[in-house]
Amino acid sequence: MTHTLDTQIPAARPLRRDLTAVAVLAFIVASMAPLMVNAGVNTTAIATTGLTGLPLVYVVVGVVLVLFIPGYLAATRRLSGSPGAFYAIAARGFSRSVALGAGFIALLAYGALFVGLFGVWGATVAPQLSTLTGLPLHPWHVMVAAWVVVLICGLLRVELTGWVVTVLLAAEIAFVVVADLVMFAHPFGGRPQWHSWDVSQVTAGTNGGFGAAFCICFLAIIGIEGGAVLHTESRQGYRTVRRGTTAAAVVIVALYLVSSWAMAWSAGDSHLVARAGSEQTGLLFNLAGPYLGPVITDAGTVLLDTSIFIGMLGFSTFWARYAYAMSREGLLPSGLSRTRPKAGVPAGAIFTLMGLALAVIGLWSLMHWDPLVTLFYWGGTFGGFGIMVLFAITAVSVVGYYARRPHRRRADSIWVRLVLPLLAAVTLIVAVVLAVSNYDVMLGVSSSDPLRWILPGVFAATLIVCAIVGLVLRATRPDAYSRIGLGDDADTGIDERADLDDEHDGAAAGGQVTA
Repeated sequence: MTHTLDTQIPAARPLRRDLTAVAVLAFIVASMAPLMVNAGVNTTAIATTGLTGLPLVYVVVGVVLVLFIPGYLAATRRLSGSPGAFYAIAARGFSRSVALGAGFIALLAYGALFVGLFGVWGATVAPQLSTLTGLPLHPWHVMVAAWVVVLICGLLRVELTGWVVTVLLAAEIAFVVVADLVMFAHPFGGRPQWHSWDVSQVTAGTNGGFGAAFCICFLAIIGIEGGAVLHTESRQGYRTVRRGTTAAAVVIVALYLVSSWAMAWSAGDSHLVARAGSEQTGLLFNLAGPYLGPVITDAGTVLLDTSIFIGMLGFSTFWARYAYAMSREGLLPSGLSRTRPKAGVPAGAIFTLMGLALAVIGLWSLMHWDPLVTLFYWGGTFGGFGIMVLFAITAVSVVGYYARRPHRRRADSIWVRLVLPLLAAVTLIVAVVLAVSNYDVMLGVSSSDPLRWILPGVFAATLIVCAIVGLVLRATRPDAYSRIGLGDDADTGIDERADLDDEHDGAAAGGQVTA
């Protein structure tokens, strides 16, 4: 990787500040694909673990977010010009060697999540279109079609892509809310179902029980961190990110919690696990469909497809911004930080990601591998675990950031700079351990399958190798080492914002860069 550690700062224009708080909220929630989670991930968690108490599991996930988000946002506020939030915080609060590993973990994880969605897209949309048109379509046909549209959207001004995401997401959430209301209006046997809120329903179960259910549900909120990735493209900087991230956390946890309860309410506590196992992604539609009618149910099926699509847009956006930041610092080839004139988006990074995605689609097509299992399930689990590792590293880094900068302690309360991030760090480290111990359950393989150790081991190896490279870099090329985590400010050496006033933040962001 020595060829990427260039001593020259790549020439690139800053990203365009186009995003409103609504657009940031839409990108965050869209990357979590809420309809796909409610129809697929929740039913998988129920069927796999045998637990009906998923609403309580989401309460625990919500508590973890309450612990994590305040410190994460406070540290993001002090980032100068790097859209690579996780690894930029790690560079300031942990070490630049660890941050180097965090950056490459982010690329691996977001890349796997992005490409994995092509698998479920192909497996879901191809049979639908074949039935509709009578044509013998294969998954790779619709994968390539989606690839073209994602590429076009990625090269548009991020504001325009944000509008596409916002409209589709609003329709998606509206369908989920209507479906939930219908299911609550028709309880199983005409009697309320309350067992989902029984603590014994969380501690019971099989095949990993609560540990596996928590990890699966935590993977469902991956993307909540995305607002900080977009802070250099937000019109009001930190203020936009704070509002978008806070609103997204409330909306998504409430949506998942209520929807998982609604399915138990309508299917019946004693029948939920069996029906989730047999009906899988069809359970939500089978429960609500008879009362919604065929038109709305069919619209929901289409929205499930668009849920996957806008998830692709979200993860491709996050990956491109990390690659852009690392290229600006000389850690990746300079071409990845080239922006598209007028649009102000990282076109070099987008073309690189889409080239990799096309290669994966081609390989899966040639090898005739199952796109749903080996691309979506395995890729999603691999990528989600990588983001969970980054959550843990970042929580520790927030504590380290304030410990190293006593002059910043007055700006934030002890809860934001120490208590909450410390509790978040402990909780997330435990979550990582739980994920590793239940990796076979999440992956859907036997406990003796070597993949259960190989896939999480990739991230451990990445951290170790990058830490060694970072130490060598610090000793031999300190200038290159000092740029890690600085993003657009790699050419100035500015490590953090000097002015932390919100009004100044908004005013500074008001002058858009018309690259």
